[in-house]
Amino acid sequence: MHVVIQRFSLVKQARIVAKFSSFSPRVGQTQKPGQEARTSNETRYETDKVEFERGTPRLRMVTSLNKRRHREKHSRITLEGWRLVKEALMANAKPLGIFYSEPGLLDHIDTSNLPNNCLAQVSKSTMETISNAVTPPGIVGMFRRPGQGEGGELRNQNTLQNPLTVLCDGLRDPTNMGSLVRICAAAGCQSFITSTGCVDVWDPKVFRCSAGGHFYIPIHYNLGWEEIETLIGDKRIFLADNNISGELNIPSSEHFEVDWTLGPSVLVIGGETTGLGATVKNLARQNSGQLVRVPMVNTIESLNAAMAGTVIVYEAYRQLLITAKQAKN
Repeated sequence: MHVVIQRFSLVKQARIVAKFSSFSPRVGQTQKPGQEARTSNETRYETDKVEFERGTPRLRMVTSLNKRRHREKHSRITLEGWRLVKEALMANAKPLGIFYSEPGLLDHIDTSNLPNNCLAQVSKSTMETISNAVTPPGIVGMFRRPGQGEGGELRNQNTLQNPLTVLCDGLRDPTNMGSLVRICAAAGCQSFITSTGCVDVWDPKVFRCSAGGHFYIPIHYNLGWEEIETLIGDKRIFLADNNISGELNIPSSEHFEVDWTLGPSVLVIGGETTGLGATVKNLARQNSGQLVRVPMVNTIESLNAAMAGTVIVYEAYRQLLITAKQAKN
């Protein structure tokens, strides 16, 4: 049995290596009759492709980044689709490799300042291996993972700044996480925080749902509670939960009854199934925290994390807009 398993493993590895080596035509091929001369850009892309073919470890690296442990080990992330790649470059994220199977997609991004050999053309089958999406986007960028508190490089500093921070506690669904990043970026929130136990905020699925929101709001990720307390020590704490019993002994209000304009606040949103953890509940109790509820009829227990967060975040932003307009008058 061990021999059979080992042989299967070797065969599987051989297939993977063969797939990694399946690229477009190599250097030295003659130009077909009637084929037009290459432009300078096409020549550059071909050169980058050749360098990539000689350096297949980069391909193995970008493929491995679909798993969280590899992203954390190597401090790298992947972005799929030209829009995310473009915004990452605009935000001065450090590119380590941009892989494409459709050269036309490069027209959407500025490649003039990319490092040498950063661009690499791959076959469509290889793009399917690299991509985490059901339908590969034709271009995937590998970037250095942003540091703690980075990510707000593209935010508009000339608009009303929302002093609300959103903290995710045990949120494991990538769709909800990405949607919350997007909502907080759209509402101009001060920052976004995730605790240990949350889904990786740099997961490709989270990126797709955030639609580039990562580059418009500072993000602190995978933090322990001592680090979180340091970040939110001067903020009012609000727990978004419709199902916590009265044992916490803290005030409770509808989300629209809270005056979100009084100063910096942190809104804590828990996991979909487990809710808020004991640590953040104790933190709220010790720091005069408050529960906020989204009112609902019938027997619906709660909204999902992204929907609840959207309702509350935009109520806070609505109040800020009204206060700003009244101040002008």
